[in-house]
Amino acid sequence: MNLSQKKPFKLTKDSIENFRKKQYELIPSFAELCVEYISSQSNNYLTISDISFEDKIEYNNLHYSAVKNLKVNVINNTEENSEAQLFFNLQIPKLFFDNFFLLNDNFYAPSMYLLDKPLIVKKESAMITTLFNSLTFNFKKNVVTFTGINIPIHLFLLLFKYNNVNNKDIITDFINFIPMKFNKKFKMINETEANVINYFYNRIPCKQTTSSIIDYFNKLMFDKYTKYVISTCYNISYEQVNLTSTIIKLFEIILKNEHKSFVDLREKRLVFIELLLSPLFKKTSNLAIQSIRGFKLNQLKLDGLAIIKNFNKFLKSNYLYDTGNLYSGLLQHKVSMLNPASKRGPKTISSIHKTHYGKICPITVSSMDPGESVSIIPNTKFDFVGQFKDF
Repeated sequence: MNLSQKKPFKLTKDSIENFRKKQYELIPSFAELCVEYISSQSNNYLTISDISFEDKIEYNNLHYSAVKNLKVNVINNTEENSEAQLFFNLQIPKLFFDNFFLLNDNFYAPSMYLLDKPLIVKKESAMITTLFNSLTFNFKKNVVTFTGINIPIHLFLLLFKYNNVNNKDIITDFINFIPMKFNKKFKMINETEANVINYFYNRIPCKQTTSSIIDYFNKLMFDKYTKYVISTCYNISYEQVNLTSTIIKLFEIILKNEHKSFVDLREKRLVFIELLLSPLFKKTSNLAIQSIRGFKLNQLKLDGLAIIKNFNKFLKSNYLYDTGNLYSGLLQHKVSMLNPASKRGPKTISSIHKTHYGKICPITVSSMDPGESVSIIPNTKFDFVGQFKDF
């Protein structure tokens, strides 16, 4: 699939049996997306010369692993007579029978995960998550965190208010709502537009205008895949997805108290390939930040085995199936309700929610962690971004 198209993905309904296959087929498109995302931060300075995704056998003594070699070559448009050069070269486990990896002579079914949709609301915080970055509102500490930088909430919100955005009233309502809801002692400071602009101008590479500052956040927050996910999850036109519209949607959820329970499947997405490729996405995010600051790098330096190491460390989790119980593993379609980096979920994770009926079968791997592992009912349908269909 070509991510450079205006609407890069076609919405389809797929069952759990071919979910991994459909996601796995996106790997070359995600490789293209990473290059385009980095390049777009600095006047599209990179052009993709070639992307190959070919079978390969790796031997470790007598044991072997079946992998596919993902290789990307690029041309730096800022260099005269520039020739194609290697941007990155990664080994990805090969998918057999649409569900299994073969590593060190053993078959493994990579775990799938039920993660929150991009807009996450908690008791004292809210988050917008994208493929490469996230933006967090911490209402207890009154800061917005983005790329490791803490920004006072009032300065961040005033930035949008002074930019003459549509729905300015909801920004104002939310500014007034914060101290009442989250911290009675907190007061929004009435800063002038010049003070707001100077604050950001001294911290990020931008021009001295509110639109330039917002554009900086937009470029680092939104790639084409994330825009598709948000437009699909929240019924926003693909062309209209940006930081302003996404923040307004987040505020509407908070103000109307529309946030659902942690175990409400209407607030979840089934994820496979996004977590498998997470080391690539994390490195891409780091390079994009350097690119937007003027460093035009020609290579994404990442261990060629980073994806396999990440799988061995996190994604196998407690839900791996080797040759001993391959068949039962295929039938059960186990899914984790926790991010692989999370150690413990909320107490409600053990609750049977009304949305589970006809979609999943809650089980417990151990009495200590009930509800963390669930089994998807085989005829359950998902759309392209992993949302449960037909609620």
